[in-house]
Amino acid sequence: MSITIVQFLPFIFFIAIFALVIIASIAQNEREKKEALQRSADIKSFCQRNNFKYSNDITVIPKGVKELSHFAMNVSHLLYLNIIYGTRDGIDFYIIDRKHVTGSGKSRTVHHENYCIIHDANIDLPHFFIRDEYEFFDNIGKLFGGQDINFPNAPTFSKKFV
Repeated sequence: MSITIVQFLPFIFFIAIFALVIIASIAQNEREKKEALQRSADIKSFCQRNNFKYSNDITVIPKGVKELSHFAMNVSHLLYLNIIYGTRDGIDFYIIDRKHVTGSGKSRTVHHENYCIIHDANIDLPHFFIRDEYEFFDNIGKLFGGQDINFPNAPTFSKKFV
């Protein structure tokens, strides 16, 4: 019994498709790494020009300040983390730029997040955070004590953010 090339065509086709998927995945990962390195380099350059400090290590944020924030700094699936920080007029600030992934495969989601933490022991403000407004969900949240502060002199801002 002789085997012809035609009998191997489905197998060869499957291997070729599998190889293309692997190559595309590797190319995407390399592109993401290159973009992350460029973004970090741009932020470092910005910090140097403006006399700010730069780090890609979350430990630069003091423990008490980190706990005040409304986000979990889980770094297990972090693609990049850039922190601009310093002190201006006696007020400590931290601007955090991060990108991380949740899920995998078809369920993979890439999250781009930016946070600004302002810490001043002399200002007695309640802890708060600002995020995009989602009218339906925010109306449900109000039933359970959620608050939205609206600014009459900035109606566009008040409509977009909670």
